[in-house]
Amino acid sequence: MMRHVKMVSVLFVIFVALPRLTQGQVRIEVWQGATLSDPQQLANAPDILGAPTGISSLGLFEAPLNTPGNFVARYMACFSAPKTGTYRFWVAANQKAKVWISADKPNFVGRTPLARVTLSPPPLSRQWTKYAQQRSAPMSLVRARKYCLLAVHIESDSNNINHMAVGWLMPGSVYERPMPGSRLTPWSYVPPMNMVFTANPLDISTANGSISLDWLIQNAASCVANSTPVDSSWSGPKSNTSGVQEVFPQQTVTYQLSCLPLNSSPSYTIGYTLTNSYNQQARIAWDPVTTNIDDTPLTNLGGYRIYFGSSPGIYLVSIDVGNQTSVTIAGDNFQNSGTYYFAVTAYTTTSLESSYSSEVSKLVWK
Repeated sequence: MMRHVKMVSVLFVIFVALPRLTQGQVRIEVWQGATLSDPQQLANAPDILGAPTGISSLGLFEAPLNTPGNFVARYMACFSAPKTGTYRFWVAANQKAKVWISADKPNFVGRTPLARVTLSPPPLSRQWTKYAQQRSAPMSLVRARKYCLLAVHIESDSNNINHMAVGWLMPGSVYERPMPGSRLTPWSYVPPMNMVFTANPLDISTANGSISLDWLIQNAASCVANSTPVDSSWSGPKSNTSGVQEVFPQQTVTYQLSCLPLNSSPSYTIGYTLTNSYNQQARIAWDPVTTNIDDTPLTNLGGYRIYFGSSPGIYLVSIDVGNQTSVTIAGDNFQNSGTYYFAVTAYTTTSLESSYSSEVSKLVWK
C-alpha cells in the first residue's frame, strides 16, 4: 500500500555581509518657487530667502535627478582630507550652480570659490568637462584637516531636467565624482543672533520713577539678566525672543542682558548703567514763616537754614538757603549712602533764629 508522504520544503538561508550604507552626509535645503539671478546671492546673504520649504539629506554629493519645479537649493557638507596633496573639484548642474570651500569650520564669510556652472547650454548630469569653469584650480589640502563645502543651485525653468553634483580628484589620480557620503559629514547654517536692548529713560529724576528695559532677540538659545549692584528684579533667565520690564533702581545700577547664540558661540552682552538722580539728592520744601512766636506779623525775615545728619536729631551740617521755601541738596553734600534726617529753621535780619522744624528723612545714594 502506497502512502503519500508530504514533501518538506527546506529553505537554505545564506547571510551575506553587505557594506554598511552611509546616509545623510550632505544637508540640502530647498526653497520651492524661489528665484535668484546668481547663486552668489544666497551665499552672501544666507537669510535672503527666509526659511526653506524643505530640508533633507543625501547619501552622496548629488541631488536627486529631475526634481520638478522651479527652486533654489543649498547643499552643505564637511570632510577631512584623506591625504596631504593637490586636489581639484568639479560641479555639474542644470541651469546655474556655484561651489565654495572654507577651512576648519562651516563659514559663509571666509569661503573660497571653487567651480561654477553659469554658461548655456548647461552640462548634462555628471557631465564634468563641458566647460572649463566647472573645474576648480588645483589647491593644496592638509591630511586630517577639516574643510567644508557650500553649493548653491538655481533651477529656473519647468522642464524638470534638473540635476546637480559635486566631485573631486584626490592625490594619486583618484577621482570620486560625485563625492561619496562616506567622506562627508553634514553641516547646517545657523543664522546669526540679532540683539536689541534699550533702556528709557537712563535716569530717574522724579519720586517713584521707573526705567523701562526693552529687548528684541532673534536666533538666541537663551538669555540671562544680571545687575551690579544686584537688583533682584533683574536677574536670572529672560525671554530669548522679546520682553519689556520696569525696573526701579535706588542708586546707580548697571543692568546687563547676556544672550547665547544658537551655535553656542560666545555669548553677547549689552548693558546700561542707569542712575536714580532723584535718590542722589534731597529736595526739601516748607511753608513760609509769616508770624513770630507770639503770632505777631514777622516783618524782618532774613531767610532759612537747612540742618541735616545721618542720625535722628543730630545735625552736623547746615546750609543757609536764603529767603526761599524749597531747596535741592546735591549728592556731593552727603558723605555716604544712607538715610539722612533734615530740619529747617528761620532767622531774622537781626540774627535771631527759630527752633527746628519737625524732622523729615530721606534715603540718599551716593
